Amino acid sequence: MSGYSKKELLGAKHSIVKHPDTAKKIHKDMWETITSKKIWQGRIKNLKKDGETYYKYSVIVPIINAEDKISEYIALQQDVTDLFHKKEHLKKRVKEEVEKNLKLHKEREKERLLEEKFLVIGKMAAGITHEINTPLTYIKGNLELMIDDINRLDDSIKQKSHLQEDSSTILEGVNRIASIVESMREMASQAKEMPHDSNIYASLITALVLSYNKGSRISVQNEPFKIGMDKNAHTFLAPIQKQRIEQVFIIIINNALDALKLNRSFEEREFSITLRDESEYVIASFQDNGGGISEDILPKIFDPFQSTKTEGGIGIGLNVAKRIIEEHGGKISASNHGAGALFEVYIPKKLKVPLDA
Repeated sequence: MSGYSKKELLGAKHSIVKHPDTAKKIHKDMWETITSKKIWQGRIKNLKKDGETYYKYSVIVPIINAEDKISEYIALQQDVTDLFHKKEHLKKRVKEEVEKNLKLHKEREKERLLEEKFLVIGKMAAGITHEINTPLTYIKGNLELMIDDINRLDDSIKQKSHLQEDSSTILEGVNRIASIVESMREMASQAKEMPHDSNIYASLITALVLSYNKGSRISVQNEPFKIGMDKNAHTFLAPIQKQRIEQVFIIIINNALDALKLNRSFEEREFSITLRDESEYVIASFQDNGGGISEDILPKIFDPFQSTKTEGGIGIGLNVAKRIIEEHGGKISASNHGAGALFEVYIPKKLKVPLDA
């Protein structure tokens, strides 16, 4: 074990193999035990002749003579170096796994809180939309009557054209509010839904209504997006939880619009969304020209806390989106394409895995 020959060891002190790292307390305890005529056992870290470390497990027995005195000590020793290193490796791996699971637990907890917030917002939205809808209906009805009265005015009245233009602009704004309220109402009513066959195109339009701002030009199926678009103009059916899929679309759309605002002037901004049918999937493609994703971030874009935003955002959104899609049995990918980022969401046309409602 020690690398010394019998000749080198005979007559030498045991300190010849003592490792400087071994605590004095261990040797003190050992000598106190065996000199009190008791058996000592334990693991000791030692040094070989060549300076290499080894571990031995020792059982030291005091031999008592006829006068009840210690005549000698016999030590039974076993080399446990390999066992020690395996045990240390195991302890390290257990520690790493515990730390990994704790980190994963914290990440899942953040995701759960995010989804809970989304559900709370949904419940609030249900109440808000109810309160807004009544006066909005009253305003819209009276506005339409006023427009009818304006149209009946004599053409000789100079203000008529201005009144028609202004009232038309107001009606457009009221219709937009009504469309947003309706989309909020739809999402709020889906919080606990089971997956069922739904039109992905309709969910995409709902997500766009809630995310849309006039700061970027958006096209859907090669048509310019407008508030009030027919949600059933195209049909792409798949079994989904609508509210959760719309949440995925909102996350991707908001990220793209933020990237466009940061990197492009209004005239240059382009954001194209298309849906297509393949054998197993409905594929939603989101293509912008906002400069793309950093090559450092791209491989881990769906990991928690990997945000590309310089301010705001903690990098949980895309991780949540990925989990929602995977729970539907689908997949989501990100790449740089052309002058921007391309996100593709694969939604199975048949339910592949059970989903918790």
